[in-house]
Order: sequence, then structure tokens, then C-alpha cells
Amino acid sequence: MSTIEGGGLIGNIFGVIGAVATTVGGVVNTVGTVVGNTVKFGLTQLFTILGSL
Repeated sequence: MSTIEGGGLIGNIFGVIGAVATTVGGVVNTVGTVVGNTVKFGLTQLFTILGSL
């Protein structure tokens, strides 16, 4: 009985860790995309400004 509960507890802990990891991964992806787009946009603007000088 206790081993089943223990297994369930361990399973729940790993489930929570997995959910957190997935959430963090999603946030990191989103931040990475936003930063990438911002940098790309910024560079495009910069070169456009430099090109028009």
C-alpha cells in the first residue's frame, strides 16, 4: 500500500517538474522569438537609417 502511494507521489512530483519544465520552455521560446524579432527589426531600422545618411 505504502509503495503504491510512494510511487504515486513520485509520479506526481515528476509530473509537476515536467509541467514546470514545459512552461519554462514555452516562456523561453516566446522570449527568444520576441528578442530575435526585436533585434532583427532594430538592425533593419539601423541599416535603413545608415543607408539613408
